[in-house]
Amino acid sequence: MTRKHHGVNQTGSTPVEGLSNDYSQAGDFLIDVVGDGPTLAYATLFVEPNDWDACFPGYSPREKTCEFRVSKGTVKRVAGNKAVSIPGAPPSMAIAASSGRLAIVPADLRWGHEFHARVNGPVEIRDANTGRLSRRIQPRGEVEAVALSEAVVAVLVRQGPTLRLEVYDVRTGTRRSSVPVGAKAGPDLDAAGTVAVYSDQKAIRVLQAGKQTTSLVAIATSEPFDLSIEGSRIAWAENLNEGREGRIQAIELH
Repeated sequence: MTRKHHGVNQTGSTPVEGLSNDYSQAGDFLIDVVGDGPTLAYATLFVEPNDWDACFPGYSPREKTCEFRVSKGTVKRVAGNKAVSIPGAPPSMAIAASSGRLAIVPADLRWGHEFHARVNGPVEIRDANTGRLSRRIQPRGEVEAVALSEAVVAVLVRQGPTLRLEVYDVRTGTRRSSVPVGAKAGPDLDAAGTVAVYSDQKAIRVLQAGKQTTSLVAIATSEPFDLSIEGSRIAWAENLNEGREGRIQAIELH
């Protein structure tokens, strides 16, 4: 599997939920954790093998026939020291939060060896508390990353070798921008207002909703991670000296 399991904790307080897996391949996997204002939410997927004996060499040499699938999944919000399931939320490959809402990318539940979003599947916009569905957006391809602001939903969508950044109006679902990006763009993606920001190797670029070209705003010293935008400020982390040092960088958009 491409993502690792982590525990879910509130700093300095009681854990809200315990997750477990066997052999780091079957069981609960923490997929995404997002927060915005009072909203703190996370998505988990439960993975099981088609044949336990085939999947673990200690039991059997038939590992070539081993496959895994997502059998279930939940999206939950943190309420105090409890985890509360969001009604109606499907098993999810990625989520994003903004203004009391969640953007949810449903997971593909077929057998395989990696987590994937549904191909041509929707991005659902739901109330973070009630789970009420307000909008379904239907990108063509497999969504690899999603970002949400009060105004737009941004997605990185792959179709074969082509990766595109698309921006949709969160209220109407209308696609406002669709531009090709580098094959190695992402996976960090964020949005604020009508602006989406992403990285393409060391380059940090933005896309304004309604435009059909991206703008270069910075070049990081090394490949950036934890890229985010808040208002007009873009921030990211980067490692230096072969990972022996790290720093946080920030710029203001003009």
